[in-house]
Amino acid sequence: MTSEPARTGKHRHNHDDPEQWRDAAFVGEWVGKDDGRPRDRVQPMRDALAATGYAGDDALDAMDIGAGYGLFASEVLRAFPNATVTLQDVSEPMFEIARERFPDQASHMRFALSDLGTSAWTSEVGGPFDLAVSSIAIHNLYDEARIARVYKDVYGLLKPGGTFINIDHIQRVGGAEAQTRWLRDAGFDQVECIEIARNLARLSA
Repeated sequence: MTSEPARTGKHRHNHDDPEQWRDAAFVGEWVGKDDGRPRDRVQPMRDALAATGYAGDDALDAMDIGAGYGLFASEVLRAFPNATVTLQDVSEPMFEIARERFPDQASHMRFALSDLGTSAWTSEVGGPFDLAVSSIAIHNLYDEARIARVYKDVYGLLKPGGTFINIDHIQRVGGAEAQTRWLRDAGFDQVECIEIARNLARLSA
């Protein structure tokens, strides 16, 4: 979850107010409504992880950006059981749900509370990482300069040769051409954009 600048055409939940994501009742209601969608998200995550080239027994250091209740982090650990995943989010209640939903993986999860909408978001996450992932989170910044800055931050958090996967609504901010350019400007020299569905794409770098 992220905070964002004011805009029009918002979701019914308001990303402008990070305080709502710190409210357990609000988060519980939001997750309940969101539960119908993960099936549509899981296969693209699995496909992206399979394409990384890492071996299944690699002990990766990974990070899930805007992790929410940890769906992508859980898929990382499904693909790479020896990995350790740092979940970054602004919402402690989301982390509590992650611990409840994935108890068998919780010992491989680390939780970093920070707001992606601020320049200080990296201060709590640690690193460097072999792999960084994100799903349907970064677009919520709704600001081209902020997203470009996050990509630079991610590049700086990765080990040399590390991999970044972002599955997101990239057409809502900039589109494929701009988003791939921001990744290259951040320092990534191999950038790929694959359309998954209408208004959903996978960026790999």
